[in-house]
Amino acid sequence: AVLGSRGDRLAPGRPRRRRWLVRRPGHGRRPVDLRPLRHQHPGRGQCRGLETDPGRFGLARQPTRRRAERLRFHQWDTIASRTITLADWPVASQSEYFTVPFTLPAARKGHYLEFYTRYVPSTSVKLDRIGLALPTPVGAQAGAATTSWEAEGAAIGHIVGFAEGDGWAASTASAAGFMTYGPYVGSLAAGEHTALWALMIDNNDYDEQPIVRLEVYDAAQGDVITDRTLTRRAWAQTMQHQTFGLPFTLDASRAGHPIEFRTYFWPRAYVRVDKIGAR
Repeated sequence: AVLGSRGDRLAPGRPRRRRWLVRRPGHGRRPVDLRPLRHQHPGRGQCRGLETDPGRFGLARQPTRRRAERLRFHQWDTIASRTITLADWPVASQSEYFTVPFTLPAARKGHYLEFYTRYVPSTSVKLDRIGLALPTPVGAQAGAATTSWEAEGAAIGHIVGFAEGDGWAASTASAAGFMTYGPYVGSLAAGEHTALWALMIDNNDYDEQPIVRLEVYDAAQGDVITDRTLTRRAWAQTMQHQTFGLPFTLDASRAGHPIEFRTYFWPRAYVRVDKIGAR
């Protein structure tokens, strides 16, 4: 969370300092707008310093012509960060996923978190979206599929990679793209589901770069319901298939739509998909 200084209003005639204030216009349950308020003149409004519990706002409403309320946060620090250089983009003018792993201690449960993107003006950068990847169920925790498809089978489509044994593989010599897409299953009822992938990798400790992105995709609406990016460290062992689960909710408006379970691949490792399933 970001926020600012503590103190009383400045006396008339003294230089006004820049402060971080919270401005909430109007009434009702509206988002809090955090912005620097350069001037807070006595008589035009009221400024109150409020103590808040971690992760909770306590805003006091008072009818004034100009209302500004200041909050003091108990914690303001960086949990994790990562610097991205030009060399981290393998291809220009193409979106690339970057991850910042972090651990949230129990003491921070319920805190408001922000995901900052600090830009250094050296080239043109477009930010597509920011997301939060929740822990991925793995192995026995992922559970078993009620329906499954062989990755090399006719029900599954492929753009990059090659058939290998009883699976579909891709290597560093392959292009980036979807190893698998489909199977356009339309029998899923509305409610909670889990998509499952049995995946193998050749190296799990070289770096922390993204290797595959697992997607649940609504082919009728043309949008991603949920996705999860896996780095090589997501695999506990090498050259053994490991099951990864991706929970998702199918709302009533999507019931009966053709759903895909897609595997997007970056050519940074050897990966093989054995089976894809759902329950």
